[in-house]
Amino acid sequence: MIHMGIFTDEISQDFEEAVRVAKENGLDHLEIRNVWGKNVSELSRDEIARVRKIVKDYGVQVAIVGSPFLKCSMADYDVHMKFLDKLIYECHQWETPLIRSFAINRVEPIEEHWGEFIEKMRAPVKKAEEESVVFAIEFGHNSHIEDFEEARKLVDDLPSDSLKFTWHIRGEYQPEKYPLVRGHIAHLHISDSVKDASSPRGRRKAYVGDGDMPFRTIFRVLLKDGYDGTASLEVGAVHWKDAGPDVIPRCAKNLAAIIKDVQGSL
Repeated sequence: MIHMGIFTDEISQDFEEAVRVAKENGLDHLEIRNVWGKNVSELSRDEIARVRKIVKDYGVQVAIVGSPFLKCSMADYDVHMKFLDKLIYECHQWETPLIRSFAINRVEPIEEHWGEFIEKMRAPVKKAEEESVVFAIEFGHNSHIEDFEEARKLVDDLPSDSLKFTWHIRGEYQPEKYPLVRGHIAHLHISDSVKDASSPRGRRKAYVGDGDMPFRTIFRVLLKDGYDGTASLEVGAVHWKDAGPDVIPRCAKNLAAIIKDVQGSL
């Protein structure tokens, strides 16, 4: 099943306001990245408890801890390992198994540094296994995992039920490569765009569902493979009113229609 979610800090840094707006728009699975001006890696125990209470009060769920874990250089690896226990504590308190993670900043030539990268990944993966949590590593971001091929290589070199992936669906879909990660996608980020030759990257942003991302095709494939997780809107807002009061409602409405159509056809 595909659940609808959103980064709460794309609605507001005021967590209660973010939860209220999310719920009003049917986005009841939350990705928590920054609240009250703090990253999840910086929250106190009291703030973690406050998040938990608001979530319970509004009857929503935390889908994933949207952490910056391992979005760092090799040199800063130990700094990130120091806040891993806090992220795991948040998982347990917020009743989600997932931690959004990254794969350490890329060092070229990648072939010469891959072994070091794998060794760095062993300790956090072992910790995740012990604590019954799962890293959902996001592709890209100039990391050691830029594409499906490298994701497959990581799975082969470090097999673990606590190691899966976050797929940000925003580029061209390559159906011939998807089988490389079949069964290893734990979380989705959703944004949309259309081809535009006048834009610097050849594409410009669009409301989710109004662009040309083949969400229906991708969702059908994922569901047939047993995907049971969240499609989390990433619309680039800082505060929903500043971005335009229609951005989140429109994207949420379109996403809901897509999911209903796909899930109803299977």
